[in-house]
Amino acid sequence: MSICFALNSALSPDQTKERISQAQEKYGDILRYFWISKVGEAESYNREDDAEFGFEPKSTFLIQWNKERSELIRLIPVIFYDIFGKDNVLIRDNNYDVVPPP
Repeated sequence: MSICFALNSALSPDQTKERISQAQEKYGDILRYFWISKVGEAESYNREDDAEFGFEPKSTFLIQWNKERSELIRLIPVIFYDIFGKDNVLIRDNNYDVVPPP
């Protein structure tokens, strides 16, 4: 079983990459147990799906658990809402349900 989060960012891809770097610097001891995909530009389906939440994504990326330290999974939304701010990121879980800010 794979545990994955889909993150859509209201920031440009370059700004999103910078925030991911900040997260890795600040939370590297936790994030080393996760794979973070390359950042891409948001597709039309990302924008359509997120519009119902009043969110307009410009970029998107995935975070996947690497099968160790499962107790850390719950920290991913906390970390990325901290780094991006609740208005700049929308996080979805494996079921494509939005994970609200803590």
